[in-house]
Amino acid sequence: MGRTSRKLVDAAEAPGVGDRGFVNAVAKAFDVLRCFEGYHVRLGNQEIARRTGLPKSTVSRLTYTLTRIGYLAYLPEDLKYKLGEGAAALGSGILRGMDFRVAVRPHLQELADHIPAVCGMTIRDRADMVYIEHAIGHRAASVNSALGARIPIGATAAGRAYAAALAPAEREALLCDLKRQDREQWDLLAACLPRALAEQQRHGYALSLGEHIEHINGVAAALWSPAHATHFVFTVGGLAATMPEERIHADIGPRLLGMLAKVRDLLTGVEQHRVRPLAETL
Repeated sequence: MGRTSRKLVDAAEAPGVGDRGFVNAVAKAFDVLRCFEGYHVRLGNQEIARRTGLPKSTVSRLTYTLTRIGYLAYLPEDLKYKLGEGAAALGSGILRGMDFRVAVRPHLQELADHIPAVCGMTIRDRADMVYIEHAIGHRAASVNSALGARIPIGATAAGRAYAAALAPAEREALLCDLKRQDREQWDLLAACLPRALAEQQRHGYALSLGEHIEHINGVAAALWSPAHATHFVFTVGGLAATMPEERIHADIGPRLLGMLAKVRDLLTGVEQHRVRPLAETL
C-alpha cells in the first residue's frame, strides 16, 4: 500500500458499503486465497470458513469456482484444497516483476552476516507483512522469514516501520483496516504507534523488542518506491543477546539505514523520481 487515493481511503473504512465499484465476490475470493500461506498448505471448507469468517455455503461456492478456473486444486483423498497452478503462476509472475530483489539480496546478506541475524524485505498485505526476499546470517537464530512468510503487522518492527512511514490519512486507513480485519493487531499497533513514530522521527527506524517472539529483537525501516507505488520495509531480526537495544542504536540501525541508501536507486527505477523522506510522512 502506498499513496492511497482518497476514494480508496474512504472505501477502506467500510469496503463494499456505498461503493458501487466494489465487487464483494471478488474480495471474498481473495480472502479465500489468502488462507493458503504456502503452496503445500491443505485446507478444507470448514477451516477456510473459520479463517475468513464467511459462511460455509459461501466458501463452498468460492472454492468450487476457484478450482474450476485453476486457482485451487481439490484433493479428494484429503477432502481439502491446495493452491492451484493458476495461483502459483500468478505469484511467480509478480515475483518476476520484482527483478530488483536479485540486486538487493547481496546487501541483505552482508548485513545478516555482520550481526548475525535474519534480514528481510517485506511488503504489506492486509494485517501482515510478507517477505519477498530474505537472507540468513551465519549462525543466526532461525525465525519465520522464508520467502512468502507472513508476520503480524502490529507486533513486529516491520509492521511498525510501515505504519510510521505512511502519511496521516494513509495511517488512519491502515488502522481502520486492522480494526476490521484483526482486532488483536489493531490493539497492538494502536498501543505502540506513538513510540514507533517517535523512534522513526529520532532514528529513522522502528523497533520490536521481544514483542513478537520472545528473546528476538527486531529493527526495520521503510523506503518509498515511486516506480512500484509502495513502501518496501527492510527488517532485521535476531537474538536479543546479539541485538540488544544499545547495539541496535549504535551499530545495526545505522547499518540498516546505510543499506537503504545503497538500494534506493534499485527501487526507485527512475532516478529523477525523488524518494519521499520518511520525516515528510509524519
